Amino acid sequence: MTIQAQNQGQRKVVMIAGLVMMAGLSMQATAGTVTTSFSSTASVNALCQTLSATTLAFGTYDPTSATDNTASTTVSVACTTGTVPSITFSAGTTSGATTAQRLLANGASTMQYNIYTSNTYTQVMDGSTNGKLTVTGTGLGTTVNATAYGKIPKNQLNVVTGNYSDSITVTVTY
Repeated sequence: MTIQAQNQGQRKVVMIAGLVMMAGLSMQATAGTVTTSFSSTASVNALCQTLSATTLAFGTYDPTSATDNTASTTVSVACTTGTVPSITFSAGTTSGATTAQRLLANGASTMQYNIYTSNTYTQVMDGSTNGKLTVTGTGLGTTVNATAYGKIPKNQLNVVTGNYSDSITVTVTY
């Protein structure tokens, strides 16, 4: 091979290399953008907790009094915001008691009483649609109170002397 032919071959290689480099420079990738989106979701279930109730303490009952003995109890509950629980009371633990007529017991002796939704003493807490308490939850960090009212009717002339009691179960349904 002559020097001239060798130089022409080297020129071709240099030209090809130059063209490849220029092609590489002119073919640089440009940045692009593609977007999409997604949803974020969560659910908060109704929840109630921190249930407590004060004693329904009637004090001393006088069978000859012209007035009923009355008292109140406060039920405290904390529920998630917007939860509207219903609060119901059991008939109690005294044998023969119903939600329509609760009984306080002193051994085998009983005395009638009942629990009502308001201090007008017209609607018994019997678990019916109107016979329960409702509150609206304002958050689990905040306790909401509901008051129930108890009444021992006057003129129970045959009650036996002694201390009477009953135990009521409070149920919060949400």
